[in-house]
Amino acid sequence: MAAGVSGRALAKVLGISEGAVRKLKDTRLVGAKLPGGLFDPDKAKALYSANVDRAMQRERPGAQTAVAAHASDAEPSASMPAPAAAGPDVTKARAFWTFEKAKREQIKRKKDEASSIERAPTLALVTTLARAFRDGLFGFIDRHYAEMAAELGVDPHVLYEVLTRYLRRYVETSIDRIKVALK
Repeated sequence: MAAGVSGRALAKVLGISEGAVRKLKDTRLVGAKLPGGLFDPDKAKALYSANVDRAMQRERPGAQTAVAAHASDAEPSASMPAPAAAGPDVTKARAFWTFEKAKREQIKRKKDEASSIERAPTLALVTTLARAFRDGLFGFIDRHYAEMAAELGVDPHVLYEVLTRYLRRYVETSIDRIKVALK
C-alpha cells in the first residue's frame, strides 16, 4: 500500500488543479480517500482514469503534457513557443476592431451633431422671416390699393380699410396655428 498524499500532491499527480481535486474528492475519488484526509495515489489514478474521458478535457495552459516533457529532453527547440508571426494575434485583432468601432461611432456622432438643428436660433430665424413676410403683405396693400380701387370703381380709402382688416384677421389666425404647431 502506497503512502497517502495530500490534495495538492494528488492534483500534481493527476495533472489537474487543486480545485478539481476538491470537487472530485466526495464523488469520483471517494474510494481513494484514506482515514487521515489523505489520498491513495494509485487508487486515485485508477478511479480518475476510469471516470474521466481525457478527450473531453481541456488542456491546462501551464501544464506540460508527457510528449512535451520528453521532447524538451531530446530537442530544446521542440518545447519553444511558436513565433508571434505564425498566426493572427486575437487580442491585437480585437483591440484593433474595438478601436475602429470607436472611431466609426465618433465620426457618426460628429456627423449627427453637425446635421442637428438647434431650436432657439431656428425659431428666431422663422420669427424674423414671418415678420418680414407679414410686413411685405401689408406693404402690398399700401402699394396697390389705389390701382385696385380704380379698377373696381370704389372709394380707395374704403378698399384700403377692408383689405387691411381681412388681411390682419387672416394673419392673426395663421400665427395662432403656427404657434401651436411650434410648441
